[in-house]
Amino acid sequence: MNNQVYTSILLKRNLCFLLSLLAFCPPALAQKSPKFAACNFDATALTDEGLPAREGIVTAYSFSQNGMTNPSLWWTREQFGEGKLLVNWIAKTAEKQIDLVVNWQLWSVMGYVERYSFINHFGTVAREYGYQLRVFNQRQECLAIYNCDPNAATLQCAIDFDPARRSRFRL
Repeated sequence: MNNQVYTSILLKRNLCFLLSLLAFCPPALAQKSPKFAACNFDATALTDEGLPAREGIVTAYSFSQNGMTNPSLWWTREQFGEGKLLVNWIAKTAEKQIDLVVNWQLWSVMGYVERYSFINHFGTVAREYGYQLRVFNQRQECLAIYNCDPNAATLQCAIDFDPARRSRFRL
């Protein structure tokens, strides 16, 4: 393959990747998105003190005496906003679901690319543990969903930045 053809392919691939970050990639070049789950915050998962209300729930404040708590998001948390952006996480082991609770003031000043980076980074970590990811603010409003199709032959993940929009118009 000559250099011009290789450069052209490389440029198209990089351009598609960059445009996919902004959701402008044509459907033929984008992966088919997995179906998104409902995005309702489970207020019964935590006590008033923010601790797990029942078995099978792990939060940012859960500690294991035997080893690392799974899923563990400590290092990932520290990489974003020095741990100030992420207020808490609630991992439901039976449902394989992680709900992040973010600081609304810090979230609201983030741009699209910053939000994408945050969700993609946490979503990748959640996926490595076999979990799906949802992001909420402190008022329990769903801000985003990172969802992967576990039944797909190839890895298919997608981000929905406005899940509330979908549920507002559902009958």
